[in-house]
Amino acid sequence: MTEQFPPLRLYLTLEEAAAAISARLGQQWTVSDILDRAANDEISIVARIPTACRLVRCEPMEGKPNEIDVPAGSLPRISAKAARTLLLAPAASFDELTYPRTIDFLGEPLEVMATVWELAPGETAPEFTVTDCRVSGAAVLELEKRYGGKDANKPTPAPAEEGEGWASASSFQPKTSVGKIAVEVAWRIEQGTGRKADAASVMEELNRMASNGDRPDILIEPGVRYVWWLTSKETKKRYTLDACGKALQSWNAGRK
Repeated sequence: MTEQFPPLRLYLTLEEAAAAISARLGQQWTVSDILDRAANDEISIVARIPTACRLVRCEPMEGKPNEIDVPAGSLPRISAKAARTLLLAPAASFDELTYPRTIDFLGEPLEVMATVWELAPGETAPEFTVTDCRVSGAAVLELEKRYGGKDANKPTPAPAEEGEGWASASSFQPKTSVGKIAVEVAWRIEQGTGRKADAASVMEELNRMASNGDRPDILIEPGVRYVWWLTSKETKKRYTLDACGKALQSWNAGRK
């Protein structure tokens, strides 16, 4: 009989992630194995930081925010360097944000992880431990796929057709840039967990993105039941939980 696995939450502790991947692969994985995968830039790990800090863009850009405030209690993505530190020490420091970047390598495009944001001068880097770290359910499923998991009857959606994504999955297209990001996040959560995302889960991710500076041109400041975003007319507005819920409802109603 094919083994049944429950849907994975949006975020898991590293211990929970190790247990989940162990069950799916049928071999023992540890917290160190999860950290090692992050140290190799195979998955992303976020960590709850206890104190606020300010980051500055390594290469300032005209017309873009070049400073971001990361509030205490937020969940920024940790770098591969920090993951390697946690493999050897009880704590690591949050002092940079890295993103994929394509560079020219002997005439060929090569994707590398580059530091885009770094700790502002005079700021103290917040420290975090393994217990502060979280990994997404989608990352666990990616590890399962990469390392040859069992052919389990998991509650994951059917494989998408080539080129299919959130935009082609529904006849409804949000009119605002923040609405499009919300629907994109909902689609990503659904693909990772096998169930439709609710507005609360999407808002949590939007606030995490605002804290991390993932889309600083649109998501500019986290809130409680809302996120601050920047309109095309450079106006700061709240994107509320209610507005997010209505966008998801319309998008789901237009699903093919």
